[in-house]
Amino acid sequence: MRFTSASTALSSGSARALSVELRDAIGNLTPVGTPVTFTKTSGPGTVTGLGSKTSTAGIASVTVVGQLAGAVTITASSGSLSAATTFSVVPGSADARKTTLSAAPAAVPANGSAISTVTVHVKDSAGNDLQSSAGAVVLHTSLGTLSPATDLHNGTYTAALTAGTQPGQAVITGELGGQAIAGQATVTLEAQCIVPRVRGKTLVAARVALRASHCGVGAVKTVRSATVAAGKVLSQRPAAGRTLPAGTKVKLTISRGRRR
Repeated sequence: MRFTSASTALSSGSARALSVELRDAIGNLTPVGTPVTFTKTSGPGTVTGLGSKTSTAGIASVTVVGQLAGAVTITASSGSLSAATTFSVVPGSADARKTTLSAAPAAVPANGSAISTVTVHVKDSAGNDLQSSAGAVVLHTSLGTLSPATDLHNGTYTAALTAGTQPGQAVITGELGGQAIAGQATVTLEAQCIVPRVRGKTLVAARVALRASHCGVGAVKTVRSATVAAGKVLSQRPAAGRTLPAGTKVKLTISRGRRR
């Protein structure tokens, strides 16, 4: 018994007929139908379509379809006879439905400059990672801004998500070769205290402005002032324009007006 079929690489999703010959002692193909069982005996690769077939004119065949990538050894056996063939299953064509997106880090401050790297992991219909370019990739985000996707020519694409100043969850989606990528990635844009200018505001107005900017209100003290009307903010610390962690408390000094 011996295999007569090809042993070159088989793309995942593609079919191949695996055939063996059964010959008698003097080398003639055996005319009697004989059951032959085809099984996987080693290797990380996988195929579908294995099983038992009865030979016809000394030939037994099964048609297999490549699945998971990797080397695979198939053994054909019939009674005391056996033969083996080894070949590799390699990734097939890109499939947007199996392709995935990821982002790292998964959370960045919403400070207008922080960056998270979005990666597209291109896969075939069996979930194998592609190792080469797979066509045009276009990405979209619900928050922040995305750079164009860069093809790394190894089955992955990357893009930079730059946070804006609006906190929330950025949802990244995309298309591969014009087809929607089934998965999505999310990046949390964490609120930041971007200190507003509250000098000259009333204490009530200053509190509202600080809370709207995700800042806290710190210690409040009052002092006499000959230049700022009573009840208005005379100074603040930290100063306006600074970007700090959410909830950072801003200390306020309120004018009590002129000394009478």
